Amino acid sequence: MANVQILPKVGENDRREWKVVGAVTDTEVGKPVKLSAGDGQVTLCSDGDEIYGFIDSIERGTDGGLVVVTLVERGSVRATASGTVALGDILEAGANAAIGTKTVKWGIVSVHVPDITSVTTLRDTTFAKNWVALIAAGDGEDLVIQAV
Repeated sequence: MANVQILPKVGENDRREWKVVGAVTDTEVGKPVKLSAGDGQVTLCSDGDEIYGFIDSIERGTDGGLVVVTLVERGSVRATASGTVALGDILEAGANAAIGTKTVKWGIVSVHVPDITSVTTLRDTTFAKNWVALIAAGDGEDLVIQAV
């Protein structure tokens, strides 16, 4: 009789449609986004921003003049490391390519280092949603990350 190893399920990806503030093209697929001020709206992350999710696809048409995208909000995705990333590191958005361009296969992320000079600054630099590294990677290498 063959041995069967049952591995724990890592979790399925949660996907949902959102409206994107600003111009986006297919080259933004895989890039990280953050919540925007409007209801049901996101915008592309800047370097150092908290990541809400990653663009999975660009939908046809618009809603209220805004492009509609499908985001991976929870689960695991691939990303590219900016700097060295260790297993379990909390991540933030790295410096991604400009809108309309794509220089790497996945969105770029870097290690988040919270400011711990005071309770107030620690609170202000603590993320509501954490994306963590499931594998270690060096600068420019691909890694797998998951929202927790």
